[in-house]
Amino acid sequence: MRRPFGGANGNYSLSAIRIVPNPYNISAKGIQYGTDNLVADQLSFFNLPPLCKISIFTDTGELIQTINHTNGSGDETWNSQTSSGQVVASGLYIAYFEVTQDYKDPQTQKLLYTKGETIYKKFIIIR
Repeated sequence: MRRPFGGANGNYSLSAIRIVPNPYNISAKGIQYGTDNLVADQLSFFNLPPLCKISIFTDTGELIQTINHTNGSGDETWNSQTSSGQVVASGLYIAYFEVTQDYKDPQTQKLLYTKGETIYKKFIIIR
C-alpha cells in the first residue's frame, strides 16, 4: 500500500525522509520490516516528496542505481541491486534525494517542495 507523501505531522521537509530498515542485516531477515519472500533484500524510502530522483552511491562515490520516483506517493522501494542487476555488497551507502518538480498543496496552493532541493542520507547493508 502506498502512503501519502510528506513527513509525520505534515512535515514537508526533506529531512523527514527515512530509510527502512537501517541497517539492513540479512541475518536478521525474519524480524525486519518488509522481508518476506516477495520483497527479499528490499529497502524502503518513506516521507518522500511526490516527484523526486533517488541516486544511490557507494561510500567511495560510485553511482550504482538511480530511481525516478514519479507515482506521487510518499514511499519507494529498492531491491538492493545495481543498475546492472548485481546485488550490492555489505557496506555504507549514500542515498541522494533531489526534488524534480515544484509541488504545491492542491487546496491551499502553498509551495511544499521546490525543484532542485536536495538532501542525502546514509544507510548500511550487512550481508
